[in-house]
Amino acid sequence: MGQLQTRGSQWNDPAGALDQVISQSHEEGQCLLYKLANYKKGGELMDAYRLGGGREVERLILDQFAVFMYNDGRGKEITRTEYLKWKLRGRTRDEVGSDRPTAGCVPHNLIILSHAWQYALNMEPGVKSRFDPLNFWQDHEACWQMQYRGNLGETLLHVLIICNTRTHTRIAKILLKCFPKLAVDVVEGQEYLGSFFLPKDQQREVPRTQTDYEGLAYLGETLLNWAACCNNETCYNMLVDRDADPNAKDSFGNMVLHMIVVCDKQGEGQSEEMFGYALRHPRCPARNGELNAAGLTPLTLACRLARSEIFREMLELTCVEFWRYSNITCSAYPLNALDTIGPDGKTNWNSALMMILNGKKDEHLDMLEGGIIQRLLEEKWQSFARAEFLRKLMIMMLHLVSISVAMYLRPEYDRTLLGTRPQDIGRYCFEVTTLLGSAYYLIVQSGSEIKNQGLVPFIIQLFHDPIQLLFNISNAILLGCIPLRLLDLRAVEELVLTIAVVGSWFHLMFFAGAIQLTGPFVTMIFKIITNDMVTFFIIYSIFLLAFSQAFFFLYKGSPNRASSKFSNYIDTWMGLFHMTLGDYDFGELSRSAYAPLMLITFVLFMVLVPILLLNMLIAMMGNTYATVVQQSEKEWVKQLHRALPNNIHVVLS
Repeated sequence: MGQLQTRGSQWNDPAGALDQVISQSHEEGQCLLYKLANYKKGGELMDAYRLGGGREVERLILDQFAVFMYNDGRGKEITRTEYLKWKLRGRTRDEVGSDRPTAGCVPHNLIILSHAWQYALNMEPGVKSRFDPLNFWQDHEACWQMQYRGNLGETLLHVLIICNTRTHTRIAKILLKCFPKLAVDVVEGQEYLGSFFLPKDQQREVPRTQTDYEGLAYLGETLLNWAACCNNETCYNMLVDRDADPNAKDSFGNMVLHMIVVCDKQGEGQSEEMFGYALRHPRCPARNGELNAAGLTPLTLACRLARSEIFREMLELTCVEFWRYSNITCSAYPLNALDTIGPDGKTNWNSALMMILNGKKDEHLDMLEGGIIQRLLEEKWQSFARAEFLRKLMIMMLHLVSISVAMYLRPEYDRTLLGTRPQDIGRYCFEVTTLLGSAYYLIVQSGSEIKNQGLVPFIIQLFHDPIQLLFNISNAILLGCIPLRLLDLRAVEELVLTIAVVGSWFHLMFFAGAIQLTGPFVTMIFKIITNDMVTFFIIYSIFLLAFSQAFFFLYKGSPNRASSKFSNYIDTWMGLFHMTLGDYDFGELSRSAYAPLMLITFVLFMVLVPILLLNMLIAMMGNTYATVVQQSEKEWVKQLHRALPNNIHVVLS
């Protein structure tokens, strides 16, 4: 029974069922179709062709195959009931109720018509797959009988075509010659009715809300889209001549131009040519700038998917040329889809520039080099952002000076914070200035960004920018010192101030990242911290926890334990951290109750942690430096312009 349930779960998964059938890992001996021809390119028809050629195959088909078809090959209309009888093949009454499939593809004699209708009418909606053909069933004509079909609902003709060898093709032609009605048959299983041709993240029972459109067989769901994705201009023209609409949308709202962008994965230039051909087709040009279901134009979709080559080609195709002299050109580019500001003056989060700056792939960095995007960023910086940047830097420096002076003028712990000395009065002034600065950052500056972006996008952006998030937390903590002062909770106040001062000063890294001298270096530091340091500290913590227990218990019986680094478990952990940095007393270790074992453990710790792990961290950081140094300039440009205010709109001339 355990094997039976496992098999059923695999057949309920469209991708798993497809892979299992093609790999022939199912019980093909129980299905007559796979004896005639199978996906391993064997079967009785192949044997007959090798023995007698096409004539032997034709004789075999004419003599014996009519029984496998409706009305001896003339076909008939199959109904929902006929489909259900095939779907519930080989199941008992209990298995119909629990929807557990069994092996085989010939109907079991325990299946009766009333059970099939019970399955169709009484099944809970959550049990049935969203790809189940019963959800959109229509009676249609068929030739090959359902009871002799394969596990995917395929016929003999489908198997021969999918195998796609010269011999299989010849046998398929003979089969069609003998029974032409087989051409109307479709694959009845749910694997080929939608799920196989969807993006990978949409083939699951619970699809992703926002798809990336990646899928080997997702080609747009219409014939014209397929022709465009395959870069077949002949088929494209033929379909357009027969009134195929290049602006027809599929279930994701994608049209021909969208699909060319989706399928441009190699960057070999063919998709760029097809895009221009569809956009300027002499009979029925495709409309550019149309939105799909995700609110993306072909241009912004190229930015989302990091299709850098076709992105540049699309920019050139959409520009308006005013005049040309030799290699000098005066052109105008539409900024509605490019700039971060929409026609209504609000932030356009689906703009090309916003997606490029928020992108994570190397191709997104390539889009920043040269062309209209670089010019747009330079104009934004020169016209407004540089002055705004300097203004913010001056305000930030005043804020940091206020915090530092207020902390420096704080009295010793044994003196009250509410004194009347000139030093205390000066401290009050700087404390008030600090609180006003924190209120300005939290209310005025953050409020302005929330107004332009919206609350949810502002919060999302904060979590993508740890420096800004830490700075906002520091300002909130500083304002929280007001009730702590009123409640006379000085110890808590000083703890909070310690965290706030560090977080406030660390915000200078934001400004250092915008300077060309230090910007690439800051970017590289963040790459190393987020990649190498995180990996190192995970492994290092495991070693530290393991050896801290060993040192703690080995030093437990030592007479001078109370004054050593191993007096308790926390001190032992910190002591090993100091030992990692080279701070240890070898004589103290020899005074342990288990001195020989302690020395062996010490040597093992020094070999594994300071020597092996630290040098491994250095090697990792060097490798990351060599990898990132070539892109550090691009990363710096990206981080610089992510700091630009989103409400800057520039008109390029």
